[in-house]
Formats: sequence, structure tokens, C-alpha cells
Amino acid sequence: MTDGILPVIKPVGMRSMEVVDRIKYRLKKVYGKKIKMGHTGTLDRMAAGMFPLCVGKACKFTSFFTSWDKEYVSHIVLGKSTKTHDIEGEVTYVHEGPIPDRNTVVDALSEHFMGEIMQVPPLVSAVRVKGRRAHEYFYDDGKGEGEVEIPPRKVFIYEMQIIDYKIKDGLGHLFVRIRCSKGTYIRAIARDLGKILGTGGYMHGLVRTITGPFKLDSAVTMNMLWQTDHPLDYIVPIEYGLRTYPEIVLSDTDINMLRSGRGLPLGDEGSVDAIFRVKNTAGMFVGLAEMKEGVLKVKLWL
Repeated sequence: MTDGILPVIKPVGMRSMEVVDRIKYRLKKVYGKKIKMGHTGTLDRMAAGMFPLCVGKACKFTSFFTSWDKEYVSHIVLGKSTKTHDIEGEVTYVHEGPIPDRNTVVDALSEHFMGEIMQVPPLVSAVRVKGRRAHEYFYDDGKGEGEVEIPPRKVFIYEMQIIDYKIKDGLGHLFVRIRCSKGTYIRAIARDLGKILGTGGYMHGLVRTITGPFKLDSAVTMNMLWQTDHPLDYIVPIEYGLRTYPEIVLSDTDINMLRSGRGLPLGDEGSVDAIFRVKNTAGMFVGLAEMKEGVLKVKLWL
């Protein structure tokens, strides 16, 4: 199988596209041909964890995969701020007062970082601002926070669990598990928590433990891909990444009708608009179709 999702664990110290390029090189060496590949959402260079890759025809469905919810485990430090809101940035502020206790931190997280929140992405993020990536203003133009206007956007925090909190060497060390929607920046949570508490804060470490249906214990390391002669054996079918959509089985005649661009009347006035995973009678996944006003039309086809 050369079309599917490759659930990879990204190591610390590599950029997202570096991981993609290295694995593409490995696959070309093994299989003797270029294989199309892309990722389902960037992960910071200093972060590690779940990093599913689209391979072959799975790249067509990237827009659906990038909408997956995520889960992270992060180490946040209170008592200092950095330019990049992580351990790699230059220190810009050191708090000289007392560090808040666990209850104060818990209350701040519960009040300000649960449910739907408005979050301003960091300047070192990949969001687009006036046609450019935000990090280009920082690294290429030398601009800092406040010099480039990044509009806030809605994100959703589903769950937040404090794993540990301790005060050591005049700093607060918060270890927290966060389950959130796409587009949530954990370093922005560290930054904003530090502002709310008046201590400053930055992200010291980050591991992405879940991306959509993929968990770390189901992923492969890059070393594993280099140690096997059959790296594509680790691929998961495209349909696995779309399993939250309801399934519909159609005859070959109906599928050909959809392929030709015509609508297929299936519903009634009470039909709910939805996107379906379409399978043929042999059980093979053929694509996505969307129901609108009782008529099914192609959404995205293999």
C-alpha cells in the first residue's frame, strides 16, 4: 500500500519539513521512486511527538486531517518570559516577586483557559499575516511582539489536567496535559498564563501525544523507518483518518453518477446535511461525498 497515513514520532530538534524531506528521501532510496508526502500540521522544532504524514493519494485529504483535535503534554515555566515564548528564546523578563502556589495557578487556568477562548498566535508561528508567515517578520525582519498585528482567533480547550506543579529555584514548573482544537498554540497559553499571574511564562518543553485518531503508542520512530526494508508497511489506510464521518455504501452505478458530477437524490426533506465516507459494494473506500438538501454530491474523490 502506497497511499495512506504514516504515523511518525517527530524527534526534538527537527523542523516539520525536515522530517518530511528526510522520510521522502528514505522512501525513494527503498522504493526507487519519488513518493508524494505532506504533513497534517506543523510541530515546533523543539517539540516532539505525534506527527502523522500523508502519503500518496492521502495528500488529497490533507485539509480534513489538519482539522483534527490534538493533545499535548507541556512543561511551562513561570517566573521568566522569552522572546519566542519557549526555551530557545532570549530572556526578556525575570520576575522578582513570589511565585504563585498551585491553587492560584489552577484557578487561573480554569478561569481563563477552558472552553472557547480567543488566542493571539505567537509571532514565531506559521500563521499568515498580510500574505507572509508570521515568523518571517520575526526572523527575517527582526520585528518583535507588538510590532506586527496578529488578529486573535477562536480556539477550544476541551480538557486540561495538571500533572505536577512545583516551585524550584525561584521558578514555577507546571506540567500539564491539554486537549484542544486545531490552531491552539501551547506557547501562547504559557505566555498568557504568565501575563495573567504577573510572573511571565514560557514553554520549556512540549510533546504532542495525540493527533486525531493517532496516539503515540501507535506511531513509529524515524529510526524504525531506517531499520526496515519495508517502511510503507507502517502505513494506515486513508479511511482511518476519516472515520469520524458516517459511512455510506453505494452501487457502482451510483458511484459512476457521482463521478460524472451529477447529484444523487437519496434523502428527504428531513435529511441532515453531512459529509459521508463513500464505499462501494466490495467495501473499498472511494472518497467523500456531501449531502445537501437530500442530494448527495462528490466532495473529494480518490
